[in-house]
Amino acid sequence: LESMGLKLFVKDKDTRLPTVTTIVAPHGYDWKEITGYIMKTHNLEISGGLGPSVGLVLRVGLMGCNSSEANVDMVLAALRDALKHCHKSKV
Repeated sequence: LESMGLKLFVKDKDTRLPTVTTIVAPHGYDWKEITGYIMKTHNLEISGGLGPSVGLVLRVGLMGCNSSEANVDMVLAALRDALKHCHKSKV
C-alpha cells in the first residue's frame, strides 16, 4: 500500500489490527467513488470509515479463509485500478 503512495491510518505498526487495514483516503479522491468503482468493476467490497473516521479512510477486511495472498493481491490490484480510473480533483 505504501509503495502505491497510500498512507495507513494507524501509524504505529504494533497497534494495527491484523484483520482490518485502514487506509487514509487519498487526497483529491472521493472515497465513495473509489469504493463504488471497486465494487462495480472488481466485485469487491471496500468500506469507508465509521464514526469519527467517516470520509477520511478506506477499510479493507481480510479475515479467515479470505486472508490469502491471492486475495491480498486482488485487493491491491483493485485499488491500483481505482486510483487510475477515478476522478482526482485538482483542488
